[in-house]
Amino acid sequence: MRIGIGFDMHRFSRKKKGLVLGQVKFEYWALEGASEDVDVLLHAVSDAILGAAGKSDIGTLFPPDKYKGISSKKILEDVLSIVRKDGFEVISVDSVIIAQKPKIGDKIDQIRTKVKEIIQAEFNVKVKSPEKLGTFGRAEGIGSIAVALLTKNK
Repeated sequence: MRIGIGFDMHRFSRKKKGLVLGQVKFEYWALEGASEDVDVLLHAVSDAILGAAGKSDIGTLFPPDKYKGISSKKILEDVLSIVRKDGFEVISVDSVIIAQKPKIGDKIDQIRTKVKEIIQAEFNVKVKSPEKLGTFGRAEGIGSIAVALLTKNK
């Protein structure tokens, strides 16, 4: 069994709406970044899975200049393909979204369902408020942390 951790954070654009977390849309400011939807949760999950498999991060495997506009779901699907080719299977992923705004709790079950469908493994997500401390507390952006457990097929 192998464990990996992933982290991602992005600032709000303040120019366009359409926040996406775990492939669920929110009527709130979108995040700035190179991917199409800048889904910080899927980015953290992708990096956690890659880390458990001993691979590099998504920024290295999917350089922003080459993959600008790619969907976060496509990144995660490609990550799953990469680790599966090496004989790994995702057992479970646990994650946290760190956000002062918007309120995410009402859609947490939708997020769980959508991500679980993509990774085809156990998935949990929690939301933590930064209690108005620091960058996230000032609602300048959103962060996410994920931990993945993989097993290697023999």
